[in-house]
Amino acid sequence: MAPTPVTPLGCNASCERVFQWMEAACRSPLVLESSACIDVAKEETYICATMCSNTSSAFVPLPPVNPFLGLPATSATMHANAESSDSTYFPGPGSGSVSVLKNLNIPAAFALVLMGEDGLLQCVATNIVNETPYVYLIDPNTLAVLASMKLLYSRNALAGGIYSFIDRHDRLVLVNAKGYLQRIAHTEITDGTWKLNVVEQVNIGYNGVVGLVPDYQGRVWFATGQGTNGTGAVVGFYSPYESVSTVDISTFTLPPGEQVANSISSCPYGVAVVSTSALYLFKAELGQVTQIWRKTYENGPSRKPGQLSHGSGTTPVFFGPRDGFEYVTITDNAAPVENILVYRSLTGELTGSTSMGPLIGTEDAPMASGKGTPYIHTYKRTNIGGGFWYYE
Repeated sequence: MAPTPVTPLGCNASCERVFQWMEAACRSPLVLESSACIDVAKEETYICATMCSNTSSAFVPLPPVNPFLGLPATSATMHANAESSDSTYFPGPGSGSVSVLKNLNIPAAFALVLMGEDGLLQCVATNIVNETPYVYLIDPNTLAVLASMKLLYSRNALAGGIYSFIDRHDRLVLVNAKGYLQRIAHTEITDGTWKLNVVEQVNIGYNGVVGLVPDYQGRVWFATGQGTNGTGAVVGFYSPYESVSTVDISTFTLPPGEQVANSISSCPYGVAVVSTSALYLFKAELGQVTQIWRKTYENGPSRKPGQLSHGSGTTPVFFGPRDGFEYVTITDNAAPVENILVYRSLTGELTGSTSMGPLIGTEDAPMASGKGTPYIHTYKRTNIGGGFWYYE
């Protein structure tokens, strides 16, 4: 018997919009697992948790909705959401035939493709010849370029800004080569053409930002790839809503030599950052970046083929069968056997690990949802494509 569609109670139009997106993504009526809604800055209300009626219990719940990102049924970050779970309400293409649409007329490598509430693709790409980064607005039905914007070039920017995100107002958020955090909006002109323009920007004082994510209070956290003069990379946040301090930007410098080569992730407990030596959880306390815990991992003797840096090649991923974020997982860079590591998000306690097998390394974050953590490997040329760890 098909479940009865549920309408969330006590929610405003924004919340209902989220619910409709999720229902469309599931391709079936939704069963509301939690009808709790949260009010952020008294502006918008969002559904905290839902589940598809046809979803296996092993893969739910998905992480809670970050109210400062784009709609959860879309793809607001490189890894789908603030927790970087790479799991969404969208089904896969299935086993049937698929049609392929191509546009080979854009001379660029598209490192980041996101989708906003209006369905348009917001992309960051680098020119194949001179590596100049651009923002592209693309029609998903035709792959036609509706608008483009040239960004400042920097050798310190990872693929021109691969870990940008879409905010709750459908704007692309990135940090440019001069250290300005920018919000880029797209608008349709009366003649049917489109325009990209920077509607907000603030100088955070750091370029070479590789990781960018909002926390659950609206602060925009960032991590630089490297430090200066032998120092470690810098982790910080910009707080447009901070009420307990007059300081809008706070930073924390990692130990000497530690770099960040992957994105960063947030959950209600804080912000996870993996460096070339350790996994961290940070949070904002009294307007300052505060380290909650730090756990070193076996980072191996060197960078493996197929990886961008020495150390872990993964973005931290939050998941869990209870709240959707009680665990955080990464892979280490041990040699010759690399491992998947799972920590308790709140305390940093290592609760489990498993070998990925010999001659395996990865530059890709594991997917995670409920109890499952699928992973793939990118090390050398072997016939091992990846695996699946069912975590109890």
